[in-house]
Amino acid sequence: MSFFQKWKMRCPIIRFIERLRMKKIKVKIGKIK
Repeated sequence: MSFFQKWKMRCPIIRFIERLRMKKIKVKIGKIK
């Protein structure tokens, strides 16, 4: 397990932001298709 993974587990806010970013990327891909 990398340092970044441990840090992410300690910071649920960062995980939440990443999830939002993933949703935005999926929406962009959906619009392109």
